[in-house]
Amino acid sequence: SVYWADAPVPHWHYITYGFSELYAKESSDADASGYGFELTFRLAAEAGENAGSTPPVWPMNLLQNLARYVFGSGNVFEDGHHLNANGPIALETGTRLCHLAFIADPQLPARDTANGHLQFLQLVGLTDEEMEAVKR
Repeated sequence: SVYWADAPVPHWHYITYGFSELYAKESSDADASGYGFELTFRLAAEAGENAGSTPPVWPMNLLQNLARYVFGSGNVFEDGHHLNANGPIALETGTRLCHLAFIADPQLPARDTANGHLQFLQLVGLTDEEMEAVKR
């Protein structure tokens, strides 16, 4: 899902669904809802964009790639994890962001649901230099 948000600055807020269990409990882990997380991503609005604009598609592609990784490997992400994206996080752009950090979303707190615990993890794009600083 993609939502327009005005604060703290105008931006698009992308939120996955499907890593957690929305309806029936399917996983055997009583403590976690599905994989125990959903991913979020915030993208600052370009000049002239507003709530009536069409949101950029590339963040959805990024989130889908991460979903394929999780569903294919069974590996999960947690607060504090980081990874090398093996190239720009936004293809066909001039971005220097080639890494991702996962942090607890500051606006969507973790919650306990009928199907178990769920945390919202916000993706943060990092440059090579920022990634080196994270590793220190």
